[in-house]
Amino acid sequence: MKPGFNNRRGDSDRTEIEEVTRQKQRQLIYVFLTVLFGLSVLLFIVGLLYLTVFFYRWSFIEFSTTICAALFISFGGTLIIMIILNGIMVRADRFQFVLLTPLVSFAFFGTLLGIGIWGLAVSHDPRLSDEVRRRILETMRFYVESVPSNEATRKIDWMQSGWRCCGAESSFDWRNYYLYGGGSGLPQNNYNTYNRHPNSNFFQPQQQQLNIDNQVYFGNQFVANVNYPQMSRTPDSCCVAPYYNCGKQGNRWPNSGNMYGQNNDIYTQGCMSMFYPRWLRDLRFVAGFCTGVAVIGLILSVLFLGLYFFIKKKTVYG
Repeated sequence: MKPGFNNRRGDSDRTEIEEVTRQKQRQLIYVFLTVLFGLSVLLFIVGLLYLTVFFYRWSFIEFSTTICAALFISFGGTLIIMIILNGIMVRADRFQFVLLTPLVSFAFFGTLLGIGIWGLAVSHDPRLSDEVRRRILETMRFYVESVPSNEATRKIDWMQSGWRCCGAESSFDWRNYYLYGGGSGLPQNNYNTYNRHPNSNFFQPQQQQLNIDNQVYFGNQFVANVNYPQMSRTPDSCCVAPYYNCGKQGNRWPNSGNMYGQNNDIYTQGCMSMFYPRWLRDLRFVAGFCTGVAVIGLILSVLFLGLYFFIKKKTVYG
């Protein structure tokens, strides 16, 4: 047999083997890109939902579902674009940048895994409720109703109007703050008419009182309205049907309710019982989703890289 014939046959065999290998790699790439595309679309959709339907404009801790949603959209959108471009290049038999997508996705999912673990740790911390309560009360100290652009004002109004609540534990939280002189935007000379009651969190006005359920109520409502206008002042965002000054004492309870605090005009239930449970549920969902998708994405990327180089090595060394 002629040597030239053997060389041509050997070249033909190698070409056939390379073509079979390339076909296997192409199939592997398509499977990888399809699964990765599904994860990316899922990330993008969940991120979009948490920036629209389940949007939390503010968070009272460092971990924020809004930041996670923004990362979901940016990571998912970037991967979707890369997947489409990678698929077009593979279809044209151009494999030069085939490894770029799994490497980028590995970095993205590694970042998401860290964020997800952090979120799960924060959401299961037994001290979280106390920390959120403390930060809500701290934000209330800087509330200025006459300055809507104030960040503290925007946070509190968003929480109270959105979740139909008032204060942290109840609407009486506002009473406490104004009596302490901690509420911003009120004339400080209004507070010197109160004496601090021993063994109490309230300042005691110099007039007749009724002590009911460890709370202080006025026996003479006219005197209270005239001389102590801030005693039961709450933001208008506490009102069931908000209008200007609807949360102020002269315009609401006890005229619209009764001295025991039953009120049809303002929300009396605290935001820790209204806002916090749903916020915590969404926080845990986002953190768990982040962790789960990240684990799947990391495993997918590692499997793809391993199989890709295995096929390539098998072709080279037989």
